[in-house]
Parts: sequence; structure tokens; C-alpha cells
Amino acid sequence: MKLQSSAVMAGLVILITGIAHAGDLSWDQVPAEFERLIETTPELGAMLDEVISMQPDTSYWHGYTREDLVRFFEEWLVYNPAPENPALYIQPFDQLANSEGGELLFNSNVFSSWFIRFLNARGEYLHTPASAAVVPVWLADTAIHIEDFVIPEGGFTCFNDYFLRELRPGARPLSGEGDPSVLVSPADGSIFRILARDIDTNFEVKRDVLNIRQALNNSPYSERFIGGDIVDILLWFTDYHHFHSPVSGEIVEIGEYAGSYNYDFANVDWFRDLARHKRLCYLIETEDFGLVAMIPVGFWGVGSCINERMEGEFVEKGEELGHFGYGGSSILLVFEPGAVQFIPEITEDASPVRVRSGIGVSTRI
Repeated sequence: MKLQSSAVMAGLVILITGIAHAGDLSWDQVPAEFERLIETTPELGAMLDEVISMQPDTSYWHGYTREDLVRFFEEWLVYNPAPENPALYIQPFDQLANSEGGELLFNSNVFSSWFIRFLNARGEYLHTPASAAVVPVWLADTAIHIEDFVIPEGGFTCFNDYFLRELRPGARPLSGEGDPSVLVSPADGSIFRILARDIDTNFEVKRDVLNIRQALNNSPYSERFIGGDIVDILLWFTDYHHFHSPVSGEIVEIGEYAGSYNYDFANVDWFRDLARHKRLCYLIETEDFGLVAMIPVGFWGVGSCINERMEGEFVEKGEELGHFGYGGSSILLVFEPGAVQFIPEITEDASPVRVRSGIGVSTRI
């Protein structure tokens, strides 16, 4: 079920990471490592006590103990996400991480390093056969539209196999095929128009209100986007999680930036701190739209943004560029000023959209 509040939807977009090993530990040993760290690092235990004591009466964490926190991670590690509550552990942890005490938590190198290992371990669990137990529940969810996807012979062997299901041929027809002046959505999801133009009327100076320079890691191309339009496609847990090129052109730059694992569910304007987040940045030079930036973004959860392309490649509109791991995600498209006219259906409110469907046209023809 999609959430109706755009603020909550923006918050429920979840960070995805690739599978990585937690040092020499097997994935199921990572919670026990946290318990050992607490026992052998007195300052970590004291800090956890302080962080929890700072939580208000209304917090999920009010009255918790450090032992409760260890148990929370033990349960989260092996939680099989269910359609009715896919963010069961993510939402409360987000509340803790974005509290005043959460700043202490993530300023601790001991905890931050361990938490990255935990996220990687969580990713490993979702590749185990045990994680496939919940797949039939997802396949029965009408929001999935499983008829649009390929079911492998023998079924899905783990949750992530299901999550990265492939589209059936013809399930997402390409809008404006053969016409590079038609802009298409890079993903299934809900689309938001971000009104990014902020021009000082006294001095006619375009301000970098969304910190595009930082988001693109101070790329020499970033100046071309200041004052341009931005749209955001938010992906829900039920959505297809491969992402495709919205335009035809040459990939002149690909950046992959670690950013932060943190995300504030209550922060509606999260995109103003885009440089904080785990992200890929594709810069595509086109004939019809000028330079286009496509930025897949990841938040809390398990996963990563996986790139499948190389700089210098020419991509056709609608071709796959990469995919996310488990979770929700977000993709921003950033344009040069005056380069695109969006279809009327795109508003600041959530509008459902499908990958490869038309969302705008070039104004430079």
C-alpha cells in the first residue's frame, strides 16, 4: 500500500547496499560482535546509555536499555520484509539516529564502523534461502503486478532474487521511440516536481539552492545545472528496482559517492542535503536536452546503487543503467535551465509513473 503523505513517502525511501563481507565475521555473527564491543569498550556502553536516556517519552526508544538495542539488531538482521510492514525496523531506527542522541551515536567511530558491517550482513541474509520464505506473500500482493515480471524456473531462491525481478518483454513500452526529444521516466515510482529555480530578482543571480555542486562532487559540469529543473522519482518497496536512461546521449561522467547512511524521515527537503547521501551520478550529454544529470540515491537499509555502464558509452533512451538492492530508493533528474517542459500530470504532489513512460519534452528543438 502506498503512503499518501509525500513527507512520509520521502522518508520511507531506503538505502540499498551491495553484498559485502563484514571482515572475517559471518553475517550471523555481527550482532554478537556488537554485544562484545559493548562489553569490552566501556565508553561505547556509556554512550548508548546516554543516547537512550535522551529519548523523549513519545519516542519508540523511551525506556529501552542497551540490551534491548542488541536484541533489536538481532531481530532486524533476520527480518523477512513483509508487504504490510516493510520498514518495521527501519523507521524506529531512523527515529533514534535522527534524534539529538543519534548525533552522538554516529559520531562514534566504533558504532559507525560496526553499523556498516551490520548493513552488509543484513544484505547477506537477504541472499540466503531463508529469506525466500516471505516471497509468496509479496507475489500475492496485487500492487506487485507480478504478471509484468519474469518468474525464473523453480521460483525465486532468495528475497533479493525476487526484489531484482526482471520485466517481461513489452511490459514497459518506450514512449517516443525513435524520438530523442521525448524524456522518459528512469524508474517505476511516484514522481515529484521540485521547483529548483531560485533567481535573485535584484541581481539576477542564480543560486545553487540544492547544492548541486556538492551533489556532483564539484564536477566541472555542475555549473550548467544551477537554476535548472529537477524531478524526483521515489520508489516504494513494491516497485521494480532497475533504473534506465531517461534520454539518449553520451555518458560523459559517472561518479559513485559513499555519502551517509543516515536519513531523516521527517525532513521533507532531504534533497537540499543531497551530498550527504549514498548516490550514483550519471552526466549524459544529449542533442535535445543539453547535459542531463541522473542521480540514483540510497538511504537506510541494506544496499547499494549498482552501476552497469562506463564513461564514454552512448546510451539509448530506455536502456538499463543499473539497479538498486533491497529497499526503496530515489532518482533525481537535473536539467540545464530552460531545457525541458514536463507533461501537465507532473506536479509537486506524488504522481504514479512507470519506467520508460513519457514525462516531458525538450524545449530546445
